[in-house]
Amino acid sequence: MSTKTLSITHKVDGVLTDATTLKLSDPTGAFGVRLQSDQSVVVADGTDFVNDGMGLYSYEITGLTSGAVYEYWVETVYGGTTKRVEGTFTAGGVSASGLWMTQDYLNTKYGAANQQILADMENQQNTNAITATIQQAIDDSEDEVITNYLSDRYDMDNATLTDADKVTLRRLTGPITEQWLHENRGDREKENPFEKSANKARQDLAALTAPLLPGQNNVAFLSLANRSGWLTIDEEATAITRNLSDNTITQQTLSGANPFSIYP
Repeated sequence: MSTKTLSITHKVDGVLTDATTLKLSDPTGAFGVRLQSDQSVVVADGTDFVNDGMGLYSYEITGLTSGAVYEYWVETVYGGTTKRVEGTFTAGGVSASGLWMTQDYLNTKYGAANQQILADMENQQNTNAITATIQQAIDDSEDEVITNYLSDRYDMDNATLTDADKVTLRRLTGPITEQWLHENRGDREKENPFEKSANKARQDLAALTAPLLPGQNNVAFLSLANRSGWLTIDEEATAITRNLSDNTITQQTLSGANPFSIYP
C-alpha cells in the first residue's frame, strides 16, 4: 500500500489567496477520489483539503494500491464562483512513512530526485534500499521530535494527530528529516546543507511545545492533550507560590530563558 499527497495552490491575480472552500468533489457528488478500474470510492465527496497557509492546500490519501490509477475532482469556490478540475494519478510503490512524515511529502517539498541522491550514496539504484534509508531518516527525526519536544508537553502515548497537526509537524520536521538523511549517508566530512534550517525548525518546535507565556493559557498550538501534570507558566508560578509558607515571597515575571522566578 502507498500514500499520495495532492497539493493545490490557489491564486487570484497571481497572488496566493485563500479560497472560500476547496474540496474533493466530483460534479455528481458521488466521490472525491476513486479507483478508476472499478470506481470504488477511496475519499468521500465533499472532503476538505487542509489549508497549509495562505492559498496553499493539501490532502494525504492513504491505503492506495501500488500501480493503480485513481481519478479525482477538485472543487474550488471563490467570489461566488465554483470551479472544478479533474485529475488522475498512479499510486507509487511502497513508500516510507511515520506518524506524520511521509516520503511523498519529502519528494514534493525537496524533490524526489534529491531524495534518491541523498539516500543512494553508493548509487546502487535499489528502490527498496532507498526507501529503507528514507524510512530510517523519518524514524530518527520523528523520534528526536517526540523525545526532545513533544513529550515534554503532550501525552504522546495516547495522542491522535489530526490532519492539521500532521501538516504543522511535517513543516517543522522536514528539515530535520533531511538533515538525518544526509547524516545517515555517512558523508560527514562535508557541511550538512540542512543544518541551518533544521536548527531553526528545532527552535520553532521548542517554542511550540514550551509552557505558554502569561496571558496565553488558552492558546492551543496542537490539538493533542497536555500530559498529566503539565502546567502553563501562570499555573506553575501560582502553584509554587501557594506551596511556600513564607508570605513575603511573591511571583515575578521575567523575560529570557526563565520566564518567571520566585523571589523573597
